[in-house]
Amino acid sequence: MNSTKPPTEIHCHLLPGVDDGARDLDESLEMAAVAAADGTRAIVVTPHVRSDFVTDVWHVRDGFCELRKAVVASGLAVDLHCGGELGHDLVGRLTQAELEVIAVFGAPWAYRVLGLGYPQAGSGSPRSARVLSGAAGQNLAPPEPWGG
Repeated sequence: MNSTKPPTEIHCHLLPGVDDGARDLDESLEMAAVAAADGTRAIVVTPHVRSDFVTDVWHVRDGFCELRKAVVASGLAVDLHCGGELGHDLVGRLTQAELEVIAVFGAPWAYRVLGLGYPQAGSGSPRSARVLSGAAGQNLAPPEPWGG
């Protein structure tokens, strides 16, 4: 019995026009097409949710729904799932309902992505963050490379 699961991308800035990822819907669809052609069958869309990008997770949800419709209409063989890369500056400021919007796979037991690297933190080194009580788990994302 083969228990190999199809490849899943768990960190992708595919949501158009909200952060340092895809600039527009065409670029999002191009990125999804490249991933699908490479064998990826599921993508967790993880826009930055932090004060210098997106702070309204309902905007993330609405944009995600539009992106998913466009991917389906394009016939791409890839499933999208809503998530979010929660910045340390918003930890403790989002409600449980808001956290559930960006919970990976939308499940209360799912991991949330917490970005610890932050360029405005001075040296750009990881900063510690306290995760909200009640969160079932976290997928800690390493600091992203920052241009000089």
